[in-house]
Amino acid sequence: MADSHDLKAFCQQLQEEPVKRYKAGDFKGLSELYTPNCKLMPTGTDVLFGREAVEKSFRDFFNAGAKWSTLDTDEAGQVHGDDCLYERGHYKFFNEDGSVREAGKYVIIWKKIEGEYRIDIDIWNANQ
Repeated sequence: MADSHDLKAFCQQLQEEPVKRYKAGDFKGLSELYTPNCKLMPTGTDVLFGREAVEKSFRDFFNAGAKWSTLDTDEAGQVHGDDCLYERGHYKFFNEDGSVREAGKYVIIWKKIEGEYRIDIDIWNANQ
């Protein structure tokens, strides 16, 4: 899996499940795609730790009006063999009517735990 094009496609595929769970309002299920000791770094906040923070943060954002999202991988690579991957990309959150609520960029560190990649560090910043 060392080819950067393959890694980019692989990370884009990994993103399908979190996007699906967010849109469905399954925040508990979404949080389970993160490592137990994950770090979440959304725009304008301190670092949030753990799955409970993931669940609450995304639930609050959804309830505030961001009903679905898109994530597009721009770059991906390996860190420490195939146990960790980094992904850099851009995102959009949308209001229920389809208008863009927030657009920005992100970096995710994926960590392999028991054979499955989970999000260990999730950083995103709005463009405005």
